[in-house]
Amino acid sequence: MFVLTVILIRIEMNAQIFLGLTLASIVIINSAGAIVQGSLLGIASVLPSRNIRACLEGQALAGVLAALAQIASLAGASNFTTSAFAYFLIALAILGTSIIMTLMLKRNAHFKSYWDAETCIKVDDTKTQDGEENFLRLSELRSETVLEFDQHHVTQRSSGHLLKSLYEMWIHGGCAMLTLMYTLMLFPALLQPIKSVHFNPDNTWSSVFFVPVIVFLSFNVFDWIGRTLAGFVKWPRRNQRWILLAICLARVVFVPLCMFMNQQPRKHLSVVFNHDAYPIILVILLGLTNGYFLSLAMTYGPRLLSQLAKWTGFQ
Repeated sequence: MFVLTVILIRIEMNAQIFLGLTLASIVIINSAGAIVQGSLLGIASVLPSRNIRACLEGQALAGVLAALAQIASLAGASNFTTSAFAYFLIALAILGTSIIMTLMLKRNAHFKSYWDAETCIKVDDTKTQDGEENFLRLSELRSETVLEFDQHHVTQRSSGHLLKSLYEMWIHGGCAMLTLMYTLMLFPALLQPIKSVHFNPDNTWSSVFFVPVIVFLSFNVFDWIGRTLAGFVKWPRRNQRWILLAICLARVVFVPLCMFMNQQPRKHLSVVFNHDAYPIILVILLGLTNGYFLSLAMTYGPRLLSQLAKWTGFQ
């Protein structure tokens, strides 16, 4: 779909057809992106818990690279068409690199040691016809079941075990949902219309680079910092989940604060925070708290689950 998007940039066509193809590609790309992100977290759950945080940091770093690619394409292009073409070419190159690295991951000895351990399980104390120990591969099981095992046997249970795991970590799951919900309310839809109070169409900084740098780059950089910081400073603690939930709920204050920034055009509300420093501070706090509290919720939650919860993909 990225290849198709790059091709469409250089093709002249009817505006309605172009709009339809663009909307269709957006739906497909975002749906595929959601599947890939979920799959990556599932793969990371097979590895030690520190790898979940590394996966989250990688997502934030991807946002930083996307923001830098946007700024580079704007700086090096003479018009918006060329800028968009360069931007999607960079995205295509990064996507190709990710595919190559995924293929290399399958050859990584550290990854294979954990992956193979999770995909083959000894069944009882039975032997094969050749006298070897009998192992059962997860891929040979029905997809609608999950596993529960102890040191002596393997049994199949219904997906109710998955629901039980969700119930055990619903508070931290709610924290992650609230954190992302409030962030996505603002970024990028409500933050992108913010203009510099010194906006001048002839000024390159205020007319071209203000939003890409102040909104997109700043948010992603501090989101990355927040996710990294969660590996060194952990507050609230793991057992203080209600405090974490209250803080995640309190982030709703960013919504009304954003509404009084210098967003143009506007019809009803007047501008209260009429200085360029205010959106900078808002974006920094939004990104920092998003990365930090999302990482805490994602790393705390699986640790509260029972020993057998790793078969659900949460641990």
